[in-house]
Amino acid sequence: MKNKVRVHAKILCKRGVFLNIQKCEICGNQFTWREVGRTTTAGFGYQPLICKKCGTKHEVTMMTRIIVALLVPIFLFILNSSNLLPFYIPFYVGFLIILVLFFAVMLSFPYFAKYKVVQKS
Repeated sequence: MKNKVRVHAKILCKRGVFLNIQKCEICGNQFTWREVGRTTTAGFGYQPLICKKCGTKHEVTMMTRIIVALLVPIFLFILNSSNLLPFYIPFYVGFLIILVLFFAVMLSFPYFAKYKVVQKS
């Protein structure tokens, strides 16, 4: 029974169902959390990710950029919709929640970011 579960988990991981850090599409080198995290430049742009093993240049896909860009308005909506709740949330508590959510997204970015090859070396 345990072997079947492991096999199914491996299949789901290969299909990208679980959040995992992407590998180089050319050589299969596993990128580290730090390498992918550094490509975001603190959330103000995206730098290319270069594989240390083969030198292939990867860029963030447009879908990943859209997902990250949509999260900011969602956070602002959450902060603004606190007036609709049946209880009062002070502004500083809502702002603290937004900050925590922002940092959670930035820390988890390497796990859901997808890259595509733009230049083979």
